[in-house]
Amino acid sequence: MQAEPIHWSIAPCTAYGIDYEGQRLGIGLDPVFQAVPGAWNILVLSCSIIDDLLPWTNPPGEFPVSVVSMPSAVATALQRHSETGGRTLGDLAATMRPGQFLQAIEGMDDLIIVQLFGPAWWDLVRERAELLERMNRNVVRVDFRGRKVLH
Repeated sequence: MQAEPIHWSIAPCTAYGIDYEGQRLGIGLDPVFQAVPGAWNILVLSCSIIDDLLPWTNPPGEFPVSVVSMPSAVATALQRHSETGGRTLGDLAATMRPGQFLQAIEGMDDLIIVQLFGPAWWDLVRERAELLERMNRNVVRVDFRGRKVLH
């Protein structure tokens, strides 16, 4: 049995949407996040606007359905690297905590997202990883069938 993917946001990506004019819309509802493991986590790590979406108090028509860093987060999640044993970076992001993920990819000099946003991306995500770890520290994930705590 495979463990349920870890999400680094305070809620699953599907919570990042609103009802507007009879439709459910929002950045977290994009089907790419169901299709590409870890892409949501990489976006959350790279984009602080995600923190401001819950609860949404602005007019519903202003709720974002995309952000500039979304394509690069998806591309990075699909990227494979020799140091990951053939796994995609998204697979790593879906099974690790933010700090663990950054440690795993730190030596990789060909990351798509760094090529697009430059070395400043590292400064942003190191700071965000610490914040996300603090925000999620009170959550303990348990596999009751397997009788073990998931990390």
